[in-house]
Amino acid sequence: MPTPPACSAGTRARCSCPRAAWRRRPIPPAPRRLLEVIAFASGWLLVAMAAVTCFDVLARKTGLPVPLTKLPELEWHFHAAIFSLG
Repeated sequence: MPTPPACSAGTRARCSCPRAAWRRRPIPPAPRRLLEVIAFASGWLLVAMAAVTCFDVLARKTGLPVPLTKLPELEWHFHAAIFSLG
């Protein structure tokens, strides 16, 4: 039986040599759970940021008496949190 060829650029995904073994290892449960929590929080922060941005735009277009600096500041805080987590 012939030995499998060494890893090359075209066959790395199908390679069974020890150098490619790290690709097949699953993420341990604790880091996976932490990543899932971060992803879930980032998703809801994105939804909240979109809601605040839409409200800010609609309030400005319709002339609602909304503090001019509070909503853009909140939008920037949401951006910072999402990009820090992402």
